[in-house]
Amino acid sequence: MLCEEAGLAYVRGYGVQQDQGTAAQFFLKACNANNVSACARIGVMARDMGNVDAARRY
Repeated sequence: MLCEEAGLAYVRGYGVQQDQGTAAQFFLKACNANNVSACARIGVMARDMGNVDAARRY
């Protein structure tokens, strides 16, 4: 759960400089720990970047 929260902070720039790459790293770590909402966030990020194949994996 904390990794997902850290990812959200980086997405939104709360207390840190916005950084989508760092956010994705935190979301991936949370996803690998079976956090389903973090997996969904990675999928949305991939879709928004036009990477539909990666989005489908999450």
